[in-house]
Amino acid sequence: MSIKLIDFVDNALAQKNGGFASAHFDELAIEFDFHSRGLQLLTFSFDLLKATSSHIHTNHLGNRKISIFVYLPLSCADKLKLWNSVEVDNLIVLNEPPSLYIYFGCDHIPLENEEYRYPILLENNHSDKVKCIYRCFRTPEGIENSWEFERGIEILETLN
Repeated sequence: MSIKLIDFVDNALAQKNGGFASAHFDELAIEFDFHSRGLQLLTFSFDLLKATSSHIHTNHLGNRKISIFVYLPLSCADKLKLWNSVEVDNLIVLNEPPSLYIYFGCDHIPLENEEYRYPILLENNHSDKVKCIYRCFRTPEGIENSWEFERGIEILETLN
């Protein structure tokens, strides 16, 4: 793990109240190839989640419920778009790099979102504790302004 990634996790979990922290991969000073795609990008994401989970288990868990996930953005859509397994092959870093999120003491899905969620099976998920979810959603601001739907894959682990 990079020092910046360790600092990000430690600082996020030093907060006393519930909340969340997020950072794009490029902000964490991790060795990440922004030209990677598909399975290579997924493998990197699973490895990052595993390293983060291990660090939290060793240093921070206690009796808190903590959720960590990697969010891999997909292209936006004009309409609500259902899951298609071909998306994995097309996974590529577009306008926004993938992000690492840490949630503690709160739920990570706002109830106000307009959202379609679908659990997916990804071949390099070797842990039954890790869940993979396809999301197609709009925030309340997006709904109000008739913006396009954001889409992505969440690779999620809840620690407690």
